This record gives sequence, C-alpha cells and structure tokens, in this order.
Amino acid sequence: MKTYEDKKWCVYIHHCKISNKSYIGITNNIKVRWGNKGSKYLIKNKDGSDAHPVFAAALRKYSDWDNDWEHIVFDDNLIEKEAQHIEKLLIALFKTNVCRYGSDAGYNCTDGGENQVIVCQKSKLKLIAKELLSK
Repeated sequence: MKTYEDKKWCVYIHHCKISNKSYIGITNNIKVRWGNKGSKYLIKNKDGSDAHPVFAAALRKYSDWDNDWEHIVFDDNLIEKEAQHIEKLLIALFKTNVCRYGSDAGYNCTDGGENQVIVCQKSKLKLIAKELLSK
C-alpha cells in the first residue's frame, strides 16, 4: 500500500519521431533525470565512454529534443517497485532492449527494472552506436 512518505515515481518514454525507436525509463524526478533537453543522457563514465551509449548516440544523431522526440509520461504517482515492473513490461512489449533484440530495436541497454545503468557487452554497444551514427 502506498503511503504519503513513498517517493513518487514515473515511467516515461522518449520516442524518436524520425527513427521510430524509443527509450523507456523510470525516475522520481524528471528534471534531474532528463537534464536540460536530455543532457543527462550524454554524461560520460570515468573512462570517457558514454554512460548511455546507444541512447546518447541517438540523441546526438537526432539532436532536436523538442522536435525530433516525443516525451511521454506513461504512468506516474507510483512507488519504485511498481515503476520498475511497468518499465520491464514496456521494454519487453515494445522490444526496446537493443542487446536483446538487435540494432533495429529501441535504445535501452537492459530489460529494465534495476534502476541503474548496466551496460551489456560494451563492445557490442559501441558497434551499435557507430551503426546508428552512420545511418
């Protein structure tokens, strides 16, 4: 049962109107998570690699945050476990996990629900990002 003290989480979708691919995520603070026009997705790891390699490549290619992308809050006012569950379901439903479904899938790198970035097969992601940029 939700209580007043529970953090309010939401499930959101960034959908690229040009590529027709999506990134699905969860957050308890959209302004902090997304940053200014998606800038938080372009952050780097300590080694200089992208923290979100596939989605960052897509944002660089389709760089007009307001016109190239739709930003949809799918569900909100959730507790974290609800948001994680819905995120997993949507990633599976829309097949947005590029590591599971290939480079024609969306821009997620995991099946969701873990509330952290877990990069799958770093070399595979670099190839996918490179392929996206070359199209």
